[in-house]
Amino acid sequence: MNVDDIYRPPQADMAAPVPQALGKSAETAPFFQTSLLKIAVLSAATFGLYELTWLYRQWDHRKDQGEDLSPLGRTFFAVFFVYGLFKSVNEEIDLHADLEAAQRDPGSPPASGKLIPHLQAGPLALLFIGLSLVSSVASQVASAPLLAAASTLLSWVPLVIVQKKINELLASLGYDPRDGTAFTAGSIVALILGAVWWLLIVIGLSIRR
Repeated sequence: MNVDDIYRPPQADMAAPVPQALGKSAETAPFFQTSLLKIAVLSAATFGLYELTWLYRQWDHRKDQGEDLSPLGRTFFAVFFVYGLFKSVNEEIDLHADLEAAQRDPGSPPASGKLIPHLQAGPLALLFIGLSLVSSVASQVASAPLLAAASTLLSWVPLVIVQKKINELLASLGYDPRDGTAFTAGSIVALILGAVWWLLIVIGLSIRR
């Protein structure tokens, strides 16, 4: 080695790989992550249409995990498949717990963190199906517009409960809890159109009276 090299200032290795950012990409998550507020507000503003978007994105993530399914088909026939989606959350919770147990040293004490409780998949699926069916049937009955509107406005409740559990699971897996919480341009447009739609409905009901 040349003696002059001792006095040369340290130089960065430009060929060295750039370290990856902390956290995991939301695209690789086993489920779609979003905020509870977005589900509630967008579902109410779009008369439940956002719930189809939510279901599609959840199924799309399950497909990326290797499941052989059609996200579009399971979204349109949600009443037949929503229980399977909710149940898969519990399966991922169990898988995460099993992986943690397998990676733990045999002589080490059990993990101090509490286990994520299971989701009540059955009751939540029945609640979502019931609200969806009531909304669909009531919308066809001229004397039941308020029932149709009420069931539509409440159908997001089970999805919020499921999403809360999903967010808890993804946080434990190392995903950034801020992913999916911001309102995008599309979300804002949907909110504006929904507000106009609701305003027209209120005006129409006022005129009839």
